[in-house]
Amino acid sequence: MELAKLYKRVVGLDVHQAKITACAITEDEAGQTSVEVGRVWWFQA
Repeated sequence: MELAKLYKRVVGLDVHQAKITACAITEDEAGQTSVEVGRVWWFQA
C-alpha cells in the first residue's frame, strides 16, 4: 500500500515544558524533498 501525497508543505510542532521543536517538510517544483528542523529553548526562573 502506498500513501498518496496531499500537500507539498507540512509542519509539525512538538511542544514541551522547556522547548519547542518544529519540523518543516517541503517539496519543490522538481519533486525534491527537503526537511528543516528548528528548536527554541527557554528558561523560566
